[in-house]
Amino acid sequence: MSPDAVLGIIIAYKYWMFVPLALMVGGPMVALLSGLLTSLGYLDILPTYGMLLLCDLIPDTIYYSLGRHTNLKSFLGKFGKRIGINEKSFLKMEGLWKTHTFKAMLFSKWAYGFSMPLLMSAGLSHLPFRRYVVYTLSITMVQYVVLFVIGFYFGSSYKVLVHSIQYMEYIIAGALLLIIVGYIAFSLYIKRTFLREQQNGTLS
Repeated sequence: MSPDAVLGIIIAYKYWMFVPLALMVGGPMVALLSGLLTSLGYLDILPTYGMLLLCDLIPDTIYYSLGRHTNLKSFLGKFGKRIGINEKSFLKMEGLWKTHTFKAMLFSKWAYGFSMPLLMSAGLSHLPFRRYVVYTLSITMVQYVVLFVIGFYFGSSYKVLVHSIQYMEYIIAGALLLIIVGYIAFSLYIKRTFLREQQNGTLS
């Protein structure tokens, strides 16, 4: 789904579509576009930010619950090859969740394409749910403030410059696209780092 289509849906349905859109295109894109729309007057700051947090908390809780109610054999059978984890390396991952929760959560939330199984592994590792929520929320709050502010800044720039610079909307759209691409590139870097540490046995 293109950013333009997401923008249209948010304008039409506002906060009610945040969670389904986040599940379809990712919370970070919704955060960027929500910041832009807030600066243009389509959304209010507090309910927008609250819904953005729900966009992450709801799926993260679901993934944790799925992990808590599965077993290691089923988990490895479905995700083991995909994320480079076997029974031996899962013990290291389990230890990482319990002793380096912040690092494990960063890996899980930023590793592009790996978030679901890695967050499931927290539940499978029996990480206390309260601790899980504290860490996922703390990271999400900072992440979405940054992305929201970036979107808001570009929206504000658009309002100021739209009448003086021809094709300003294309400049703003291009800048947002670069930010989204940069976010994905950084996520892929985290993913490669995770795989490398898994293969080298240095994940700790």
